Amino acid sequence: MSRFTITILSLFLLATGNTRLMGYALLGPFTDWQTDEIGYNVGGDLGGPMNVGEEYRRNTPQMFYSFDEEFINFFGTDGMYAVSNAFEILNQLAKTNLSDYSSNLAEFPLDTLLVDPEIDALGLPLLDLKSSTLSLMMEQLGLAQPGRFTWCLRTRLELDLEDIDCPANVVYNVIQRNYAVNPNTLTNIVYSSVVNGLDITDYEIVDDCGDGPPPQSDAINLPSGAVAEFRGIPPTAAYFTGLTRDDVAGLRYMLTSTNVNLENTGPGTFAFVTNSLQELLIPSDLTVLTEAAATNSAAELEALFPGLQVSSTSNYFVNVVTTNLVAYFTNFPYAPVGTPPQLVVTTTLTTNVAARYIHTFGNIIIQDGPYPYCRQTLLTTTIAPDPYAPVGSGLLVTNSTTQSYINTNCVSGSYFILPAGACDFYIASTQLTQVVTSTNVIYDVSTSVDTTNFTGFYAESQSIVSYWTNQTLVGRAVTCPENVGGLRRGIEKISFFQRDYDSLLGQLFEPFTNYYNMVTVVNNQNFTQRVGRVVSQPDFRLAAEDLVTPESFFVVSRNVSFSTNSGGGQYGPGTITPSSSLTFNNVGLAFFGGPSLDTNVFLTQADFSPQFLWASFGGTTNANDPVIYPNGVSIQEVENIMLMRIVTPGLPTGTVGVIYNSGSLTGQGGTPPYVWSLAPYSQMPPGLSPPNPVAGNIIGLPTVAGIYDFDVRMTDSAGRYVDRAYTLTINAP
Repeated sequence: MSRFTITILSLFLLATGNTRLMGYALLGPFTDWQTDEIGYNVGGDLGGPMNVGEEYRRNTPQMFYSFDEEFINFFGTDGMYAVSNAFEILNQLAKTNLSDYSSNLAEFPLDTLLVDPEIDALGLPLLDLKSSTLSLMMEQLGLAQPGRFTWCLRTRLELDLEDIDCPANVVYNVIQRNYAVNPNTLTNIVYSSVVNGLDITDYEIVDDCGDGPPPQSDAINLPSGAVAEFRGIPPTAAYFTGLTRDDVAGLRYMLTSTNVNLENTGPGTFAFVTNSLQELLIPSDLTVLTEAAATNSAAELEALFPGLQVSSTSNYFVNVVTTNLVAYFTNFPYAPVGTPPQLVVTTTLTTNVAARYIHTFGNIIIQDGPYPYCRQTLLTTTIAPDPYAPVGSGLLVTNSTTQSYINTNCVSGSYFILPAGACDFYIASTQLTQVVTSTNVIYDVSTSVDTTNFTGFYAESQSIVSYWTNQTLVGRAVTCPENVGGLRRGIEKISFFQRDYDSLLGQLFEPFTNYYNMVTVVNNQNFTQRVGRVVSQPDFRLAAEDLVTPESFFVVSRNVSFSTNSGGGQYGPGTITPSSSLTFNNVGLAFFGGPSLDTNVFLTQADFSPQFLWASFGGTTNANDPVIYPNGVSIQEVENIMLMRIVTPGLPTGTVGVIYNSGSLTGQGGTPPYVWSLAPYSQMPPGLSPPNPVAGNIIGLPTVAGIYDFDVRMTDSAGRYVDRAYTLTINAP
């Protein structure tokens, strides 16, 4: 196709659509034709531009980033805040689903690139750390640089012509890899030459005919008017204020729920698959388990509860005061003849050292509760001669009294051990409900042991009766195979959380399981599938390293992992799977010079030019703007920020129609007092209020049963904040 024909086609698409089309390029693994000879896989490229429908995207709605020791040593906490501010821009985007923004994305500007006039006037070679991180994350989310790939080479062919040298004997095939979505339909994707409102009207083929390093030839895009913002690391003295309309358009195209791709759940990610056969499951008393767990080792506990799996155990020692009651009947001295015997109860206290255990279980499900109390009744029973019966009849009268109360020194509820091979259990209905009682005798005494001193029979007993509601459940076992494939809808939004990792404190990343839902299309029907991802390392590791070699000088080194799920000769679609690292060059101020034209004259300082320095500037909240790195940091400052976390491990289960109170959330680190809130991109379960700003508890009246994921934010008095994801189960009444 000739250059003239390509230009006419581009103008036709713009004329028939919307002149404010949004441009974006899709990033994926290099295809077999994307070689360095024609401008691909050069200069540290992670991948190449993909065609329509061949996008690679993330399918994990909650992702985690961490800073390693080298990053903290070089950038300090100011650098950590700068990077976190870049992630916060992405989190602000996740306040709502991408498909819920306006069709033309008018909420977002076309251009967010600004220049700091003071730094520019001084000629300082400063690169903004936050802006660079934001650009790198757009690449990690599957977007390439649209300004670079609006026009690019598909093939280069040298003709076998005598007496005609390159480049006169070379022909080229030029294609477009920048796209736009018609705002009227949001599904009609077209090739576009518009990037951030500017039309890339022309391109220029550059060919060195093999005389230099790759690329041998390339199509250089030439914007009309002002220089277009070619999303990438901004030039020195420039910074980004946020995402552009094009950025959001690209993310919306990939992540919207209308975009259905064949995808696996990913490595280390398991899907909950329900078995087709129903079975009965009878829960057990949680009070019995918790009391036994406190005083028995893992081996003893597994012997007491067959099938129970103890994942981890720790122990400590306490001084235990044991109360022993001894009851007996006696006659007091000088009591009148015929006086009934009197009950005497003596108390003996014994102090001993006892072991206490903390267990983590791998295969139990809390079906009801846990509740921090038990409902109990004190039952007192007396047996004595009937005072109205004839003398010598021997008739007895039994009297029982009860006193009900709430014991706050125990845990109640019900649980069940998962069937073998299952990771969960889907409860379809309740087959039978029974109230089960258990009796613990405090004392039981009578005069039958020695009747020589008493006339008639007397007895008394006192017991504690505990109540537990047992339900026989009907349901299906759920298995959890890993890396399951299926037709998946886009996840609509992605949120990012900071987690500690290999910091100056010597703390390693603490593995955990993150739960969320994925919508899978089965037989043309949407099926919401529960998914669990074992996060054993950060999804994004922020690092620092000297990236200078004799052959290269990289500002940033990064990696990405593509997983292809397509077939039929296509190069996509696919997914981008964790984990990735973003490594910033920490060489410091470096100068470049040479070679000298005269080998007998050495280069002087005047012959060298500075490369760059990392900095934070332009609209930041730093009091001493700009901050230039390396920035010294004290161990106390690192401890303060790295140890700032929400420590409450989980939330109690709720029930529809029953007042819910989570109890106060707790945190550590930073500078108390803390202010509690719902993360701005999250949503509470129906009927529940966001965390109380002071008390940190979640209260309300649940109205809809289900499993809900939301994020809580803790902000300290210095304005620093940390988010934590929680899962809350609301049971049907």
